[in-house]
Amino acid sequence: MANVEGIWKKYAFKKMNSNLSFDSLIPLHLDGEQKVNFDIGEKLIGNGHVAFMQDNKNSVQIKTLDANIANGQISASSFTLPMGQNSKKESNTTLTLKNFDIATLIPLLDIDGLSGQGTINGTIPLRLNSTGIELTDAHIESTDGGVFSFAPKTYPTSLQGDDTRMQTVREALKDFHFSTFSIGMSGAANGKMTTLLKTEGT
Repeated sequence: MANVEGIWKKYAFKKMNSNLSFDSLIPLHLDGEQKVNFDIGEKLIGNGHVAFMQDNKNSVQIKTLDANIANGQISASSFTLPMGQNSKKESNTTLTLKNFDIATLIPLLDIDGLSGQGTINGTIPLRLNSTGIELTDAHIESTDGGVFSFAPKTYPTSLQGDDTRMQTVREALKDFHFSTFSIGMSGAANGKMTTLLKTEGT
């Protein structure tokens, strides 16, 4: 296929190119390593490629996966996607983030009044199984200094109050310049997660 265009969920994609080959159609089985190049064409997600092969009728091995996201790059280590009889088996991969733009990523969080500038790197080990996706000791950190601003129309309960201390906190959050910023995460992506935030700044 060449220059395929379409929409997946809310994202339009274009320039999807691939030469898929099969050694069997019934049952479906891919012949060797396959490669797909794509271009989402959005500011958040740009172009990328994935290479994969079918180990057997019950699993597909993702050999390489990388894409340009938020003006940076993301890549995944090789992992296996269980299918059919192997669908309950566990698989592991690590996402590597390089030079992600904070200003581009923040809108994904959909938090009123939050903005920021800076770049981040990180590693996100993932465990994939039948119950979902689990983060195991993920670590993200700033590459240099930057700034966060949090000035919502209505502050969350934890930041409300008229005492001097709370007013000072709210004022600081409106224009917080950080020299270092890091966050660690572990736990189920769709459940309870432990998060450790460290930052230095003024």
